[in-house]
Amino acid sequence: MLSGGPRIIAATPTTPVNLRAATLESMTVTFDRPIDYVFGGGTFTVDDVAIAGPQGVIAPTGIISLGGNQYQVTFATQTERGSYSFPSAPTLPICQAT
Repeated sequence: MLSGGPRIIAATPTTPVNLRAATLESMTVTFDRPIDYVFGGGTFTVDDVAIAGPQGVIAPTGIISLGGNQYQVTFATQTERGSYSFPSAPTLPICQAT
């Protein structure tokens, strides 16, 4: 049995990202267990995600389920050179069997 909240076990791009010549408008994360997410509902929302860039906090604009435990987090296109990181909220909602 897993204890504690869900953990990100993989992210693409890997963080921190050091943006030099490309743009960045999304990230894909894989959790160690199912998250309570339903398109247009559920409790995993953009409020559970924090994105930090060279000019401060970047607000996520959406979350898309890619299947399984994998999600794409979208945000406004970033072009500023520098380091970006994607810490998630310390507690994320997990799916509960009913």
